Amino acid sequence: MALEIVSCEALELPKPEASGEAAPSAVHLMPRGAFRARDGRDWTLFRPERVIARFKAAKIDLPIDYEHQSNAAARAKITGPIPAAGWITDLELRPDGIWGQVKWTDTAAKLIRAREYRFISPTFDFNTATKEVEQLKGAGLVRTPALHLTALAREEPTMTDETETALCAIAGELGLSANVDTSQIIQKIRDLSDAKPDPAKYVPIEAVRDLMNDHCNKVAMARESDVEAMVSDALDSGFITPGMRDWAMALCRQDPDSFVKFTESAAPAYAHLFNRVELGSPVNDPKSRAYDEAELAICAQLDIEPGTLIER
Repeated sequence: MALEIVSCEALELPKPEASGEAAPSAVHLMPRGAFRARDGRDWTLFRPERVIARFKAAKIDLPIDYEHQSNAAARAKITGPIPAAGWITDLELRPDGIWGQVKWTDTAAKLIRAREYRFISPTFDFNTATKEVEQLKGAGLVRTPALHLTALAREEPTMTDETETALCAIAGELGLSANVDTSQIIQKIRDLSDAKPDPAKYVPIEAVRDLMNDHCNKVAMARESDVEAMVSDALDSGFITPGMRDWAMALCRQDPDSFVKFTESAAPAYAHLFNRVELGSPVNDPKSRAYDEAELAICAQLDIEPGTLIER
C-alpha cells in the first residue's frame, strides 16, 4: 500500500482578461476518471469525493509554489525559504474534475497577468498498487507543460512486500478491502476500540471470574469429600489405624490412585482391632481356656483350680 508523490498534468490557467481578474480565483487541478502522463504513466480519480473530504478534514490550505521547488528541494535535501505563489483554500467537484479556490500572492498574480506563468501542475500521492489518487498535496506554477509529471521525492519510504502483505491481512481481518490506506485501518481499529460490547453476547470479566471461582470451590469440596470417604472406608476395613489417618488423607489428596493401589495390594492387617467382642463370651471366660503345663503345675502346687486367681 505504498504511496508515491508525483506532479501531474500541467493544465493551462484561464486568461485573466477572460475573467476580468488579475489571476483566476478558481483553477482546474485534476481531471476525473483515468488520466495519463506524457511518459506513459497513468492514474485514476474515480473517488474524487474522498480526496476533497480529506482536504477538508485536514483544515489547512495547500501551497502553490514555482516550478515545484518544494519537491525539488525535498529530493535534494535542500533547506531554506521557498516562496509561495499562492494557497489552495478550498476544493470543489465539477463535472470535469476537482477545482481549487486559490488566493495568489501579489507577485504570482502579476506573473500570471503578464502570462509569464500559464500552467498549474498539481502534486498528489497515489496508491502504487491501484494507481488511485489518494490525496492532493499542493501544486506548482510552471512555465511550460513539458515539466509536468516529473517524479518527486516520496512522502514516506516504500513499504516492503512483507509489510504490505501484513497490512493487507490486517485490513482483511477488519473487514476492509486490501487497497485501503493505513489511516483507514487505524480509524477502523479506533472505532472497534470505542465500540461497546453487546450485553446479549458478552458478560463482564468479573462475572466470569466469580463463576470460575465458584466452580473451583465446588470441585475442591467434592474432591475433599471423596478423600474423606476413601480414608474412612480404609479405616473401617482395617487397612489403616487411626494413627495413620493424617498420612492417608495427605496421600489421597496428592495421589488418590496410589492410595487405592495400597489398599488393593495389602491385607487388612488391622481388621481384628476393630472387631466387636461380646462380654461373657468364651473368649473372656478364664475357666474355658486351655492352660499350658507350667500353669497347671503352679496351680497343683498351690492346690487351686486353674482360673481361680484370675476369677478373683
